[in-house]
Amino acid sequence: MRPCIVISAVNMTQGGLLTILRMCLSELSNSDISKHYRIIALVANKKLACYPNIMYLEFPKSKRRWVYRLFYEYIFFNRLSKRLKPVLWLSLHDMTPRVNTPVRATYMHNATPFFEWTKQDWRYAKSYVLFALFYKYLYRINIHRNTYLIVQQNWLRDRFAKLFHFDKKKIIVARPASKSVDNADKHCVSNDQRVPMFFYPSLPHPFKNFETVCEACEILKHKNDLKFQMCFTFDGSENRYAQWIVNAYQDNPNIRFLGLLDTETLKKRYQQSTCLIFASTLETWGLPISEYIGYEKPMILSDLMFAYETAQGSQVTTFFEPKNSQALAIKMQDILEKKITEFHPIPITQIENPVVKTFADLINKLLA
Repeated sequence: MRPCIVISAVNMTQGGLLTILRMCLSELSNSDISKHYRIIALVANKKLACYPNIMYLEFPKSKRRWVYRLFYEYIFFNRLSKRLKPVLWLSLHDMTPRVNTPVRATYMHNATPFFEWTKQDWRYAKSYVLFALFYKYLYRINIHRNTYLIVQQNWLRDRFAKLFHFDKKKIIVARPASKSVDNADKHCVSNDQRVPMFFYPSLPHPFKNFETVCEACEILKHKNDLKFQMCFTFDGSENRYAQWIVNAYQDNPNIRFLGLLDTETLKKRYQQSTCLIFASTLETWGLPISEYIGYEKPMILSDLMFAYETAQGSQVTTFFEPKNSQALAIKMQDILEKKITEFHPIPITQIENPVVKTFADLINKLLA
């Protein structure tokens, strides 16, 4: 029987996390690795990421309550590992499980240990603040039993190495690749797209900083000669923070709350948009940035380390201080008036090893 590799992802069901899971399993499904190893994916629902040459074990309770997640990670997976006897256990979602395996690696995709919360966050997202504080200590459990840690950016490697006293040479940088875009799709604008459209696709978490973008729209609202749309991918039903944003800014005629979009609709919005805004104050990557690069359109991004790394290779990009709505309004007005002298290409820089470009490379590195 072929040796076994376990990919644990029981908590990855939406947003960027689901995208990572799909990228991982899709690539491994079509790689030589699937010919030499049994790849077993532990997921909440296999319909969310179903590919050939992958065996699935479903854990639907993992998203219902945290007690189930803790039970799986620290009790049940230990029993499962003794039965499956994997040569590699790759946990794609932060927590280092208690398992028996020669090689263990954890993908540290969550930057909440570095979240700097405010009074506003405590008011509208108290549970998230508590979660961020809790996660910082949850990360520590079993972390030094890992053979490797995996992060998406170099700055995160530095921060994790310092915070958890982990050897930097054992932290692999695995940058998600920017997707290619067909030439026909790059500048597609629908017939009913009569005004410029700014687009900020993201789930409504406090660190996404939607209020700053909305305040910039409030500033521009008073400039009657500027017509535009600012589109968000939530509608207020998701959580208290989203509800607060919608209630506070729904009367602004330039702002639209679209709700969660499926993949095809999201792609169409990318095609129709004039400029991407990504105002987040905390990310391990910032997937919309890398998805948007292929469209070769302007981007206005937070002036933070994660955004500079993710935007490498983009052609028309500028940055703003993420809590400065006035500065953002000026950048948005530049787009509307077609003044983009402050938008520049972002060069690609080399980072030190260990670094991988694909999930197949990552698995081979872990098994080397």
